[in-house]
Amino acid sequence: MKSIMLATVAMFGFVGAASALELGQSGVFFDNTTTATYSVEADAFTASHEMNLNYGIGDKTTVYALTEVDLSDVEFTGLELGVDYRAWAQNANEVNLNAHVLLNEDLDYTDTVVELEVKF
Repeated sequence: MKSIMLATVAMFGFVGAASALELGQSGVFFDNTTTATYSVEADAFTASHEMNLNYGIGDKTTVYALTEVDLSDVEFTGLELGVDYRAWAQNANEVNLNAHVLLNEDLDYTDTVVELEVKF
């Protein structure tokens, strides 16, 4: 347990410096997110790392590929491909339409998810 926590702290230090990379004016950018969670009641620690490859199409649309790795059992668990479209935005308010296709570790289709997201 302590070795997982130490590895996660080290990962936070590494990822903090390389958390996002934009490739010039191409519209392509990489995002990385490392999340560590500790549940007090369950006395359970989890850590994961999410990697995104994004391509911005105009001001409103982003196409992406995403995968998430559980840092306590590092193995490929699948891939998410999606499109996010910002239909409307004013100040901090947004309406977004999102579609995601989920693939398992063998890259076989598992599900399609369509979302309507409202931020205010």
